[in-house]
Amino acid sequence: MKRLALICLIWLSSSALWAQTATFGYYSLDEVLKALPDYQAAETQLTQLRKQYADELNLAQQEFSSKYEAFLEGLSSFAPTVRTKRQSELEQLVRQNQAFRDEAARLLEQAEHEARRPIIAKVKAAVDRLGAELQLDFVVNNDVQALTYINPAKGKDLTETLILQLK
Repeated sequence: MKRLALICLIWLSSSALWAQTATFGYYSLDEVLKALPDYQAAETQLTQLRKQYADELNLAQQEFSSKYEAFLEGLSSFAPTVRTKRQSELEQLVRQNQAFRDEAARLLEQAEHEARRPIIAKVKAAVDRLGAELQLDFVVNNDVQALTYINPAKGKDLTETLILQLK
């Protein structure tokens, strides 16, 4: 028990000492990204790609709706084999539309990742350089709301500096 108390005492004193001497920076990744022309261009391209997929999905939905309405209108007059054939066509169309929707979502996610990866790497490199230049112990992205309070007297907001360096 005494040993545990001693370990806790040492840990607390070292933590207190570290907290007094640690210097840190913080920034908002969202603000930095939104200020970068590269990011804005990537977002424009991604918006255009999303619109293309949405337009194609709307066309596919319209095609299905018109075929389904035609099916319902002729349902009572169709011979059993024709009705079965048309039902199979509608089911196939539903499967194709779902497969396209899934593939479009996957491709959009991949495109977003590919478009943002070099921009995020550029920001990370700038954060690393700035942190080393200012001799900071660590730098945190405060967008995730994990830090509910940051004392501005103890830490340095790097957001504006990063934006200026990266433009």
